[in-house]
Amino acid sequence: MARLPWLATAYAPMLTLDQHLASHGALIGATPYAFATGTAQALSAIHASGVVHRDVKPQSVILTPPGTWTSASRMPPTAPP
Repeated sequence: MARLPWLATAYAPMLTLDQHLASHGALIGATPYAFATGTAQALSAIHASGVVHRDVKPQSVILTPPGTWTSASRMPPTAPP
């Protein structure tokens, strides 16, 4: 059994929000609304699973194409870290 709880997430090889803003400028049109909705849904899902997050900031938010998502799952306590 692991001494400390831990979490693994799927790898998303996409830009972070700050990288996107630096390369492409501000989110425009309906994109900010879609971003806000997706972020709220993601935070709601991780809170519902009992995860407490830190550092929700542009450098740690990964943008995925519309219609795609990644999931985070609790690993079983016997899983190796």
